[in-house]
Amino acid sequence: MDENRQNSPLQHWIHELSRSLDYATLKITGFETMIKVAEEDVKIKIVKSLVPIINKLSIRSLRKP
Repeated sequence: MDENRQNSPLQHWIHELSRSLDYATLKITGFETMIKVAEEDVKIKIVKSLVPIINKLSIRSLRKP
C-alpha cells in the first residue's frame, strides 16, 4: 500500500510528460505541414541548404590574413 502512494506522484508525472510529448509532436507536425504548404503551394522557399553557407564561411576564413 505504501508503494502505491509513492508511485502515484510518479505516475502523474509520467502522464504529464506523455501529454507534453504528444503536444510537442502535434506542434512539430503542424509546423512541418505549414512549411510544406508554403513551399509547394505559395512557392516560398523556407528550408535552406547549409552546405553553401558553410563553403562561403570557409572561403572567407581563408582570405583573412
